[in-house]
Amino acid sequence: MLKIIRESFGITNKYIVYLATPLVLFSFLSSLYLVFSSNSGKIGLIFAVILFLLMLAAFTAGWLYMVSNCVKNKDLEDKLSLIVEFPSGVGEFFLPALGILFNLLLICGLIYFGAHVFGMHYIGDIGITAEALKNAQTSPEAAKQLFESLSPEQIVRIGKWSLLSFVVGLFCSFMFMFYSPAVIYKTKNPFKAIFVALKDLFSHRFFKNVLLFIILFTSYTVLAIIGGLLNFNLFLQFVVNLVSFYYAVFVAVFIYNYYYSNFVKIGSNIDVNV
Repeated sequence: MLKIIRESFGITNKYIVYLATPLVLFSFLSSLYLVFSSNSGKIGLIFAVILFLLMLAAFTAGWLYMVSNCVKNKDLEDKLSLIVEFPSGVGEFFLPALGILFNLLLICGLIYFGAHVFGMHYIGDIGITAEALKNAQTSPEAAKQLFESLSPEQIVRIGKWSLLSFVVGLFCSFMFMFYSPAVIYKTKNPFKAIFVALKDLFSHRFFKNVLLFIILFTSYTVLAIIGGLLNFNLFLQFVVNLVSFYYAVFVAVFIYNYYYSNFVKIGSNIDVNV
């Protein structure tokens, strides 16, 4: 694991400019798009969401294809060739990436729905109206007033619901950790790739996969805490944002490098069996 971590840092540092630039540009442009489309009517909002998902699928296809090529070819002489690979990845993996988004929304939506049914039965309704929640989001003072109006039982239920959402989020993240690498490296069929990813996840390397997830979760938690503590200063917030983009690139490289080393490349051979 330490070897893969060192390799992943090396790949990230070597190609950081070429991998981070598309990520930064997409984050900026998609944020602007969501801001300007948020005031649309219901029909306009539906079209805006659909268009955003198509944009996200295109970016995901191109960017992850770049990441996968960095992992397969760790010593690219022509680094600028990575930029050319972005549109190639969009053309080759746009439909699979769209399938990934569809499957994730559907399956995780069903899992969250099941968790909601479970929570309503064993935890119970919190007893806060949608209008009260909407008003609480207008200002910190309104949120404080809402919190002070809650009974001890409601506060306990909020804690239980938060824990349930946290556990479900962890479960979904772990179960689909190898989903996109399976699509890129083994099969372009996003439905078949689910079973491929789960087979690899629960293989004889299961505990090693759990260790990978723990490393990712711990590092993300530490970064989130540091970001929250440094949020009071504009310059420090800018630094945290830069670190966050670096971290996002590293995580993608780390997961793909781990998957490629353990489930694709076997010695000098490439395993394409699914």
